[in-house]
Amino acid sequence: MTSAVRASGSSRRSLSALATCTSLSQAINSIDNSKPAVILDLGRRLTKVGFAGEYVPRAIIHSQFLDGSIYGQNTNPSGDQQKLGPTLSVMVKFFRSIFNSYLLTMPRERRVVIVESMLTPTRLRDLICEALLEVLNVPSVLFIPSHLAATFPYNTDYALVVDVGYTETVAVPIAEGVTMLSCWEVSNIGARKLEDRVRELLRKHGRIEKWNEVCEIKDEDWNLIEEANIVEDICVRFVFCSPFDRGQAIQAQGAEHGLPPIKSVKLPLGADFLIVPGFVRLAELAEDAKASPSKMKQCESIRFYRFNDQSAEIYLPWLGGSLFGALQDAVQLRSITRETWIEERNIPDWTDYVRHGIPCGRPELER
Repeated sequence: MTSAVRASGSSRRSLSALATCTSLSQAINSIDNSKPAVILDLGRRLTKVGFAGEYVPRAIIHSQFLDGSIYGQNTNPSGDQQKLGPTLSVMVKFFRSIFNSYLLTMPRERRVVIVESMLTPTRLRDLICEALLEVLNVPSVLFIPSHLAATFPYNTDYALVVDVGYTETVAVPIAEGVTMLSCWEVSNIGARKLEDRVRELLRKHGRIEKWNEVCEIKDEDWNLIEEANIVEDICVRFVFCSPFDRGQAIQAQGAEHGLPPIKSVKLPLGADFLIVPGFVRLAELAEDAKASPSKMKQCESIRFYRFNDQSAEIYLPWLGGSLFGALQDAVQLRSITRETWIEERNIPDWTDYVRHGIPCGRPELER
């Protein structure tokens, strides 16, 4: 009798243990499915990496690997930029280094949200999807325009986003979560112009000391300078200024270079505009940007948000991608899955979602 009771008790214990293991495995699977997405802001010079729902990137690294840049753009000793097509192996090594060294996670366990520039070539987007979806087995990939992502942290519907990047400066108006591609402006003035000017001054006036001897900079010395990022360090540490006459001439002609009015958008009464200076964090630039629209009288009021003792402007598009990536339903709706990519090999643009009636602005972020 006792043995029968013990047998039945052990049977009940084994069945309960089986049920516990089943529920535990289901809980683990649900946790895996709800893991935050990986947010990547791929820039020409810097790449910001982190997870969705976080307010600061885990790391800000150079957009390059040991054997070249992911944009296929290298600098020779003379300072000239050489445009070479990126290869799949370079892209795979770069993403694998991000997942293994900085994020410490498996690629197949995370969705990926990429904050991209509107000027990203289609070939580069295809190469990114090929590296992530086919080689690293990422579940899905989503591309978000960087100018639109910059408006998410400020919860604004209308904004003029000025992105001062490494190779160019792009100004794009945003209206109701839509990038107004008919009114965007681009300039080739960026951080690379400043670096080229520093290289020019170093070639003309630079001297180095070798074995108690002062000599000019040679080609082998330029290789060491580029490897150590000395030119970039000079641009960060030093202040450059222009002649006073040139500054007055630019101010006199500044009102003639304004953006054309957006005729297809009706602004609501009392609408505010948000102007983000972009990568440049100079107080003079912010004051000029604040004064120019007031002189042209294009809007009633302008709001400026400043983060004291923080550098949020540098990773502002990444922060917007982090907020949007925290919406799992929205990411799942817009992402291109691995199966879809292998079958169609076509990446939809953000405007395709607008055309099909999928909301992509502030109402979805307020849910």
